[in-house]
Amino acid sequence: ELYRGAKTITAIGAGLVSLPLLSHAPAGAEKHLVVGSDRIFSRVVDPAASAILEEDLIAKGLQIHKQNDIDELAGVDQLQLKLKCGKEITSDLLIIGKGVTPNIQLAANVGLDVDDGILVDEQCRTSHPDVFAAGDAAEGADFISGLKTIQGNWMTAVEQGENAALNMLGLKVRYEGSLKNNITEIFGIDVAAVGYCSDDAPQTHYSWTPATGRFRKVFLDERQRVIGATMIGETNDSGLYYQLVRTRSPFPGGLWLNKTASYAHVQCLAA
Repeated sequence: ELYRGAKTITAIGAGLVSLPLLSHAPAGAEKHLVVGSDRIFSRVVDPAASAILEEDLIAKGLQIHKQNDIDELAGVDQLQLKLKCGKEITSDLLIIGKGVTPNIQLAANVGLDVDDGILVDEQCRTSHPDVFAAGDAAEGADFISGLKTIQGNWMTAVEQGENAALNMLGLKVRYEGSLKNNITEIFGIDVAAVGYCSDDAPQTHYSWTPATGRFRKVFLDERQRVIGATMIGETNDSGLYYQLVRTRSPFPGGLWLNKTASYAHVQCLAA
């Protein structure tokens, strides 16, 4: 219903809102993506994964306008979009998925400590000893870096909510920190990112098979422990990589990248 009658569709922001929505637009529609940074999914996956995805999406007909923005917007029946680079696009529909701001006004009004989100400690307790916070509005420690962050994913919301509940009951349970855990599908391509997925990690290993579209990249710390992973083309083992990061497990070796990991593999490593 959203796309009914739309022959040209434009989205701004190349993250977990705009790209999935744009990917489900009618196959025959002309599609444009306006990206402020120099690559898509810049806050989700590493540059190598971004480059692979961009090539695939362009081959599927997506027109990507990187390091750009919409400077002017006009029109009634159709939108006339003028980009920062000077290019003009006539669009029937504009999808805006750029920037997410947690609703922390209530917390701020009652005097709780806030920054980008509601600040919580390792027990998901706010600056008031009897008030707890969890989920997309809670800003707590990242599992890898220890820095305060808002992950904004379902897994973190569940973990923090359970931790907060246990501490409300007086059990004093420590939450070790949140992890990035994003799984999505865009233009028929499965994508997953778990944990720390930046090339400034002490060490990385990757496997890329163009014929199948299968990409794996694993990020390690100084002790060869898995701290993150990106996956394209198949994401069935993303939960197992999540477990490897959570258990601070050593990297099993390069051969692991060329096959789909199983629960049995992880259990053997832990034994």
